Amino acid sequence: MRNCSLVTTCRSCSTWTAIAFLTVVAAGCSDRGSNNPESVAPAIPVVIAVAAIRDVPLTIDSPGTLQAINSVPIRPRVDGEIMAVEFMEGTEVHAGQLLFRLDARPLQAALAQSRAQLAKDEATLTRNRSQAARYEDLAPEGYVSKDDYAQVQANLGIAEGAVAADKAAIAAASLNLDYATIRAPITGRTGVIAFRKGSLVKAADNLSLVTVTQMDPLLVDFSVPQRNLDAINRRLKEATVTITSGGDLTTAPGHAGQLEFINNTIDPATGAILLRARVPNTERSLWPGQFVHVQLEVGGSPPALTVPSTAIGNGPDGNFVFVVDATGHARQRSVTLGRQVATFAIVSAGIAAGDRVVIDGQSRLRDGSPVKIVTASPGA
Repeated sequence: MRNCSLVTTCRSCSTWTAIAFLTVVAAGCSDRGSNNPESVAPAIPVVIAVAAIRDVPLTIDSPGTLQAINSVPIRPRVDGEIMAVEFMEGTEVHAGQLLFRLDARPLQAALAQSRAQLAKDEATLTRNRSQAARYEDLAPEGYVSKDDYAQVQANLGIAEGAVAADKAAIAAASLNLDYATIRAPITGRTGVIAFRKGSLVKAADNLSLVTVTQMDPLLVDFSVPQRNLDAINRRLKEATVTITSGGDLTTAPGHAGQLEFINNTIDPATGAILLRARVPNTERSLWPGQFVHVQLEVGGSPPALTVPSTAIGNGPDGNFVFVVDATGHARQRSVTLGRQVATFAIVSAGIAAGDRVVIDGQSRLRDGSPVKIVTASPGA
């Protein structure tokens, strides 16, 4: 019985010895596997750009409102029935184009009456002139009294005045007849037609038949902070304005404008001042009353270190970028930003000119991640 117990104990010792040996061998294999080059993390593909120093103009972004230079309500100048509407509402009309025809028959009759009165008064004037000429010869000889001669002269003056009044009445009647055809005073787009064919309109009602609004060019009103006023005044002639009407400012087409007006007061409630620019609208893609994004660019600012805006990340500790070092690893660096201009940002601290910053692929990076440069942008 003692021999069996000894054999059992020896077998148990052998089992534990084998387990310990296998554990040591497994650990050794694991250590050798960690040094295998194939087990190293693969390089992450990224796109980079080079941080560069460049001239950075002062750029101010502001919301703006488009205004029409001219918007003219068309009102009748004479009373009459609308006989015809000669345009389609919502279409472009040109200066001088016929818009409405009013019933001209009463006005034509008034003109004919004025002309008939002129003919009558001209006949009276001719008779009075002849009589005045005879009295002028007879008065010195005493054949007519002074009172009769004075009366003849007065009659002549009255006849001359009547003829002059008739001519003025004819001019007024002719003008009223012209007003029966209503034409566009400016080139622009028509709005809603308020009165149609058959409507009776009166000049005294002061109602608009339609409104014609000039579409090209337009004005844009916007405000900028008063701290930028000195820089704008110094570079007023060189300032450029870009108007963007689309929702996505990075892809929406811009409209170049020219700054032409700075208001004479600063709003004390907001500390901003009103500016106005003129914007061409040849394609008719902008509309009066439309809200737009305005970007005012003023030159003369000192050069600054810049990187593309897509390189900037934001974390719990603030803004950062990934810089690719000489060994091909991404290093996260905290940066201090200045203002952003168009598609790039000004960096005042954290990196230096010439540093290669990652502009695409950052979401997969950690500090020290190996990277593979896929495409290198020519610069910030």
